[in-house]
Amino acid sequence: MKERFSVAPAQWLLDFSQAMPTALSGLADRAAFRLASGTVSAMNLMVSNVPGPQLPLYILGSRIVAHYPLSVVTHVSGGVNITVFSYDGFIDVGIVVDRDMVPDVWDFIDYMRDALAEL
Repeated sequence: MKERFSVAPAQWLLDFSQAMPTALSGLADRAAFRLASGTVSAMNLMVSNVPGPQLPLYILGSRIVAHYPLSVVTHVSGGVNITVFSYDGFIDVGIVVDRDMVPDVWDFIDYMRDALAEL
């Protein structure tokens, strides 16, 4: 999927997304998905990994202990988005769901627990 959505060099996209205020990034994400809707086949789940820094970060002197990612769901990305973010030797998982499309979202926790136990 990352290759399909690639419309510019990766470093340019990274620089642009880091410079954009959080409130605007959601609008930009939705616009990008709308643009991609003509070239991406239908799907019902998007899973993404975001490699993060492997050292502790601080905000105003307070250590960040976790970073739970948040993404978007659209008619292009499907009803479920799972993003995994690695940070300081751990991974954090963010699940965003369109509750009209996935009414049993709380079952995901049990499914993830079972899958991790299997691993």
